[in-house]
Amino acid sequence: MKVFIIILSILALVLVIGCALVAFYLYKMAITRKGVKTKEETLNEQWLKHREMMAEAGKWLETQELREVNITSFDGLKLAADFLPAKDAVRTVICAHGFRVSYLKDFGPIIRYYHENRTNVLLIDERAHGRSEGRHICYGTKERFDIKKWAEFINSELVPEQLPIYLHGVSMGCATVVMASDLDLPSNVKGVVADCGFTSAWDQFAYILRKNFKMPTFPILDISNIYSQLFAGFEMKEVSTLDIMARERYPMLFIHGDADDFVPTAMGLANYEKCVSKKKLVLFDGTGHALSWTMDQALYEKILGEFFEECEK
Repeated sequence: MKVFIIILSILALVLVIGCALVAFYLYKMAITRKGVKTKEETLNEQWLKHREMMAEAGKWLETQELREVNITSFDGLKLAADFLPAKDAVRTVICAHGFRVSYLKDFGPIIRYYHENRTNVLLIDERAHGRSEGRHICYGTKERFDIKKWAEFINSELVPEQLPIYLHGVSMGCATVVMASDLDLPSNVKGVVADCGFTSAWDQFAYILRKNFKMPTFPILDISNIYSQLFAGFEMKEVSTLDIMARERYPMLFIHGDADDFVPTAMGLANYEKCVSKKKLVLFDGTGHALSWTMDQALYEKILGEFFEECEK
């Protein structure tokens, strides 16, 4: 009997250590700036098309006079962005990109559309990305305060005439701007474009853990959440966009690909259904994650134009 108890104890210890190591790997991979090397995305037909469009957008951007600007976050990080003013501008859009990518990847061709349609564009590097400082990616929980500071900076330094401001986010950037919409933003913020965002860091981690790693959320995600609190200073359930949608004040344009297998379409639908403000949902047929513009540029342009027109009546 004593031997049996010892064996069970050893197995339990091995299981606990194993779960702790897997949880730390998840934390390291998904939350730390450096991360760990993961399998590259499959370059299917949609992604190949997107890569070509991104290359063209990059060449166009090189011909533009981008102005690098900086702010200091609430927790002392130096954050960077590029500002592209438009001639006779009638609005300004803050573009927030997704997880471990750049604004060029998520907004490439959209930038030119905005610029040519009298829209100033602030292209931010999220904290722990690009030129911005930060050791941890916080899935909108801290980044939402950065969006607020960028909006205030636009009014004080970039566009003092206080044109309408819109928040446009893709993927993690979408969750970020939706979370920011719950803060006390400048009065000239007029609406939010929410493209393929998740509902909370916890929900997204749980989905990826089950889909990609075929693992249960308990106890691995619970342990990862402890690492997140200890080292990154945020809790994965700290902010839920579903809670925010239940008291949303701003007009919302929800966009999602109906074949999104990274941030499931169901999360975008859940946000839309919970939203109590003026809202519109557009699903892009057969479209994967963050590829709606790539797959139907004409439709994307149309709904953006209609959204701005409606908000600015």
